[in-house]
Amino acid sequence: ALTPAERGRHLFVAKGCGTCHVNGDVPEFAEANESHKLGPELTGRRLEAQYVRQRLTDPRSLPAIGNAGVRMPNLELAEPEVGALVALLSGPKVTAAN
Repeated sequence: ALTPAERGRHLFVAKGCGTCHVNGDVPEFAEANESHKLGPELTGRRLEAQYVRQRLTDPRSLPAIGNAGVRMPNLELAEPEVGALVALLSGPKVTAAN
């Protein structure tokens, strides 16, 4: 059984989060995404759980990020998906299993 953070790592890939975010902690997209960098760099960062939850469930309720005014899209995530991604981005660092 996967921990919530491990499920979050898999969801980060499956939901295409690497399309906008570089996250070296989830290497499946990190190198390929170096040229895009639309959203904030997430490598090694631990964000407050409520902030991540709000960004994922109601992105329009928070201000745009950066000078370009980039907004997080509403991905229509189910609650278990939100919980797993919150665990990935807010909890202890999780790396890919070998």
